[in-house]
Amino acid sequence: MHRTVVRVSAPRLCINQARYASSTANDGTAPSLKRKGKSKAEEGPPPAPKTYIHERSDFSRFTDKLVAKARPKDERGWKHIRSLRGDEMRLKQQVKEGAERSTKAARTPAFNRLRSAAAVKLEESYPSREKEAFNSPDVAEMDESEEVRYTPEAPLGSFVEVRRNDVTESGVVIGSGFKDRQWQMSVLTSSGESWAVLKEDCFFTIPSLCPADLATRCGMDSKPVNGTQLYARIEVLKRLRTLQNEVENATVGISRKLDSIYDTVRARIPREWSEVTVSEVAKTCHKNPTAVEIYATHRVMMNATARFVVTSSYPVSQILSVRPREEVEDLLKVQDWVRDKSPVINEFVTKGLEVAKAQRRMAEESMGEAPSTVPAEHKWTANDLTIIRFLKASLRHTRAVQMDPYSVPLGFIVRRIYGLNVVTHADDYVHRFLVDIGVLAPWQDLIIHDRRNKLDLETNPSVLMERENNILRALENSKDTNPIHPEDFYSVDPLSSVRHDWGDMPVYVIDDVTAEELDDGISVEPIPSEPGNAWIHVHIADPASLIPPTNFLAQKAAAQHETWYTIPKSFPLFPKAIIHHPTRGLSMGQRSRNGSPENVITFSAKVDSNGEIADFTVRAGLIRNVKVINYDSVDAKLGTEYQPPTHPFGGAPIKQRDMDLDPRAIQDLKIVNEYAKRQAEKRLAMNWFSFNRTKSVLQRANTFPPDVDSFTNEALFHRGFPQLTYALATTETDMKEGARNMIAESMKLACRVASMWFLERNIPMIRRCSNPMVPASEESIELLLSARNSYGFINEQQMLKHVIYQPAAFYATVPGMHWGVGVPEGQGYVRVTSPLRRYCDLLAHWQIHRALLQEKRGQTVKGLYDQEFIEKFATSVAVKEQFLKGTQRRHTRYWALLYIKRWQEMFADGKNKDLWPKDESGQPIEDPLQDLEGYFVSMPKLNRLTTETQAQIQIPKLGIKEYLSESTLKRLGYPEIGTSMPVRIHNINLGVKPTMVLKVDGSRS
Repeated sequence: MHRTVVRVSAPRLCINQARYASSTANDGTAPSLKRKGKSKAEEGPPPAPKTYIHERSDFSRFTDKLVAKARPKDERGWKHIRSLRGDEMRLKQQVKEGAERSTKAARTPAFNRLRSAAAVKLEESYPSREKEAFNSPDVAEMDESEEVRYTPEAPLGSFVEVRRNDVTESGVVIGSGFKDRQWQMSVLTSSGESWAVLKEDCFFTIPSLCPADLATRCGMDSKPVNGTQLYARIEVLKRLRTLQNEVENATVGISRKLDSIYDTVRARIPREWSEVTVSEVAKTCHKNPTAVEIYATHRVMMNATARFVVTSSYPVSQILSVRPREEVEDLLKVQDWVRDKSPVINEFVTKGLEVAKAQRRMAEESMGEAPSTVPAEHKWTANDLTIIRFLKASLRHTRAVQMDPYSVPLGFIVRRIYGLNVVTHADDYVHRFLVDIGVLAPWQDLIIHDRRNKLDLETNPSVLMERENNILRALENSKDTNPIHPEDFYSVDPLSSVRHDWGDMPVYVIDDVTAEELDDGISVEPIPSEPGNAWIHVHIADPASLIPPTNFLAQKAAAQHETWYTIPKSFPLFPKAIIHHPTRGLSMGQRSRNGSPENVITFSAKVDSNGEIADFTVRAGLIRNVKVINYDSVDAKLGTEYQPPTHPFGGAPIKQRDMDLDPRAIQDLKIVNEYAKRQAEKRLAMNWFSFNRTKSVLQRANTFPPDVDSFTNEALFHRGFPQLTYALATTETDMKEGARNMIAESMKLACRVASMWFLERNIPMIRRCSNPMVPASEESIELLLSARNSYGFINEQQMLKHVIYQPAAFYATVPGMHWGVGVPEGQGYVRVTSPLRRYCDLLAHWQIHRALLQEKRGQTVKGLYDQEFIEKFATSVAVKEQFLKGTQRRHTRYWALLYIKRWQEMFADGKNKDLWPKDESGQPIEDPLQDLEGYFVSMPKLNRLTTETQAQIQIPKLGIKEYLSESTLKRLGYPEIGTSMPVRIHNINLGVKPTMVLKVDGSRS
């Protein structure tokens, strides 16, 4: 079969890089640091500065001055003369001093260094304070970089600003490589130190501050090993100092305009957020801003944390969220009250503690009840509500890359409430207090109510009904065959003339009994003349036949990106009025139940007895004979063994009665199951492997009550709690033989067919790719491959130490390898199987629609979107997908830890024995929190700021990865990755950064 390879341009620079690349000279010298246009004199005097808010940066500078005054003064000595040679000598000395700090701190392996307490005391002062803070592992931040894995790596010689743990530094990239099981960049800072940073730590990049060969000559050693490296570093520091000086000068004028900038870009509705890019703000200050002026704008806005909050996509998009006016006003007011020690704070705390007593009594007596909300007798004053809004606004997740304007007043208030001297995990205390005073329901999810996520939080039945009626009216009133208006739908199917009618061929839609929208089905067409060969048809719901790209529902779906599945409720990509409409519904089986055929896009593959694709095609189709079946019924009829999730806390759901299947269905599904088995064998042949670990799966067992309005002024109390189930599954569960694996392999087949179909026609489309894991050595390769089971999975605890790097998946327009699902290079993988749940799949369907029409009309086949659009879309998808993965990970962790914490509180000191779960035989279950074992999935690191050693621990019994924190490495025995350790739960913190802190269980170690 002829295949056309899609060519792709050079890797796309991130937005800020693209702007600066144009100002870089061809010889690799630094970009021009002067701005063209009017001189400062011509621009007139700058406006007088306004007092708007006390920025954290001012406070930090004031603190630094106090610290500096407290230091012993150095004796005066000889200085380098102020001349060109003198500057060079100063830089030379700085490189040496910075190198000494880096070298002495990294001279010996961490574990050997820490075996001696004297060694710790001797060496702890060598790295700069900033470097220590930057590198110190924060339990709450250990996996935050996973949310921004799409950040492009800065080229050699680039200027970068890096941020982590509330530390900001800038420097020049001088190399990259593996360190601590991660790909890291080496950055030479202005202090002469060499820092190892992740690309995810880079928040601003200016390419080619110095030529790549100059950066390479610096070497990656902690200190220069020869004169070439020394003088190369001196030259780099000269360029870095020049840039930094110009940036400092440029920030002055921008800072003076900050108040007017905020008033211009904030949302007009006082409670709403808005967004703005750094480039947009820079253009309001300068007609044609230079690299320095844009970076200066970035610096000023990143420091103005009371008004501007960095978004998760900032390293690529340079987009900042703009705080609502009401939130800024509340923040200012509370800051003033705290600074002036106003009695308003004490009055609120006193009232809150009294209210909390009543709420806790009610929670205790309603333990085990269904959730409910009742009015309370107390009333909140206007000042109380200001403080409550302030506390709620602080409960938003952010990475520690900006100083938190809430931290100082929060610390003051929390100390007043709980009588603490030192406040750590303030978000946990705030969350606990708001629950105790009834402002937040115990079951209220913090992620759902973060208005930056723009989820539809409407619960008023009359409003929801009116929305559905509006959609139904729009469906009836849409008459234009070429819709343009946002409320227009397709009045007729645009692909009606090219649809293939599948007649009475059975289409098997197989899913969980709890599935909310069904968007895929499979059919089998044996080939009698070719024994062992068969066509497998994967039919996918076709929302593109009803919803044009211009429709308001399409635009909303683009913003939401995919369906959000949260514990309290789901937020579908499309409303129920569209998904479950009796005659135009998009969920598979909806229309056929009412006697109407269903529109689908069918991805067909002719597969042979070895599981190879011999032929393929993509067609628009009509299906009429839809059979909806659940997974367990298929497993029962095929005789495959499915190991259901276990329930360590009890409460396993009652198994549903199996459905009957006719003989043809059983025969068809056996063919698909055999194909799935061949795919597992093919993956093994290409040396594929993956780690098997347990994972927690939490689900609601009944409906949650409607959420309390986040902005209500009403005083409320809450009783009871919703019923949840806590299950344990494994990563290999759905890849084993059975219905779930059969459907998973069929969907992978459709995605491969889609990629080849696009490639054959040279139509641009994004493809999901991933590279193989990187083994630690040649010997590790053999050990890993020999440790695989028949499905290619490996015990993580035993073999994780043999892998030093696990690359993240990414998107490209070329058909790269997708190691994660076993797709080889050159074939590609395009997601097309979930257009009701993922916007990127829907966009692929619009591309297919246009291409099929172009083929029908004899036009040049190029699809709806061109290469440039698809490349930009690929970046957008990567940004949103990583954000959603990080959000889902925190969400799952929050509910798992909340479940465990409530279990501890419910049964503490032998309480509530009548509520203790029982097994199938009626006997009390074993305590799932006793005798916990964990194994190390990261090397322990010393947090020099807290003097504690921290490491990530996987707990198979609970299916969670949490954090071990100990005061000494000796207690851990200097473990390597995979080492087992008896542990106990020391503490659970909820809030916006939920964490479980573990300690070594000394009674069992």
